[in-house]
Amino acid sequence: MKKPILWHSLLNFVGYGIPLMMGVIAIPWLLHNMGAERFGLLALAWAFTGYLTLLDFGLGRAMSQQVAKYANHADSEKITRLFWDAHITIAGFGLVGTLLILAVVPLAITHLPNINSDIHEETARALWFTALMVFPTLLLNSLNNFLLALEQFTWLNVLKVPLNTLNIAIPVWVTAYPDSQLFGILDTTCLYLLIGRSGFILVMFAVCAKVSPAIMQLTTFSYAYPKRLLTLGGWMTVTNIVGPMMTYFDRFFISVLLSPQAVATYTIAYELASKLSAIPNALTTTLAPVFAKDCDNQQDNIATIVKSIQWLSVIFIPVLLLMPMFITPLLQWWLGIDDVQVMAASVHWLAWGFYLNAIALVAYTYLQYIGRPDLTAKLHLLELPLYAFVLWLCLSTLGIKGAAIAWVIRAGIDMLFLLATVYYLNRPLQQSHATL
Repeated sequence: MKKPILWHSLLNFVGYGIPLMMGVIAIPWLLHNMGAERFGLLALAWAFTGYLTLLDFGLGRAMSQQVAKYANHADSEKITRLFWDAHITIAGFGLVGTLLILAVVPLAITHLPNINSDIHEETARALWFTALMVFPTLLLNSLNNFLLALEQFTWLNVLKVPLNTLNIAIPVWVTAYPDSQLFGILDTTCLYLLIGRSGFILVMFAVCAKVSPAIMQLTTFSYAYPKRLLTLGGWMTVTNIVGPMMTYFDRFFISVLLSPQAVATYTIAYELASKLSAIPNALTTTLAPVFAKDCDNQQDNIATIVKSIQWLSVIFIPVLLLMPMFITPLLQWWLGIDDVQVMAASVHWLAWGFYLNAIALVAYTYLQYIGRPDLTAKLHLLELPLYAFVLWLCLSTLGIKGAAIAWVIRAGIDMLFLLATVYYLNRPLQQSHATL
């Protein structure tokens, strides 16, 4: 694998890893000092703003794919027009989406389920602030994709670390220092998160202007690219909707077929195993603009995919083989309980699933950034009912461990489908090699 890819992947891993470690350290403290109810509501606010990035209808990633392609030809005029077309459209979607969410907030406040009356008022205010967070989050996500397309990984991670640590640092600060609380703990935290994310838009825009000064030199404006971006982004949005559905399907099925307590057991196992995803995320963030720039260079791209899979296997397989030796004592130490056998087995199964998912993510990134998000979307639509059936079957017969096994089966099917699709698209290359 090329040295720049390895170096940029290492930078990205650090960018993912620092906030991750801060979370590991701070979350038990927050859970104890905020209380389980407030912390649970804060976690829902994080999930809500993260999931609703789909309101950009895939335009951020579509812009990233197009900008990376034009950056390879140093076409600053097209890059500039793409930047402004995408961000004006995303801002419009974000504004409309925010207004619609704000219109629903009063109804949501009147139907808050099982909320302690002592924190009902601060939860209501937190809902308003969380709804307002959607707009800056969309713009931050898009600006992040612009820097990714230009392979500005140093800047990207310099910005990513403080931005991602806001989610942890702000609630720790608000909880530890009561004088900082304008209202209650939860609503003050959400307000400061809103202010922090809004301020970061200016910082990230300034960095974009620094690395690509042409975006500040637009002399005439013509709204030229939205149709192309919306076509690409529409398919990306399908994946952005279906993907999280499959991610959270298991918890919904567990709550229905088993119990809410079983959901907690499985969630802890899933969250622990999911930390392994930092490795492929760091790698594929680096590969995305590489695939977009060299989308016509099939031979180099296939070599990069194969090398990436080899490196992921070298990293993952030793960990997976050694995991049975350390996962049980680790869980006993972390949770302070002895009966963790079911959870330990689930972690081990899920870890194998994340290995398969890591390989699939390389193929997925390739298809997305050569301009074929329609293929990944169609594959995920086919997988959705299949996964629902396998999950129901495994849960009914094997319990919590069955959910983990079903996730591994889904990850394996996803990997095989995506690799087969990559192979199919590159058949001319395979046939040319066969004739040599």
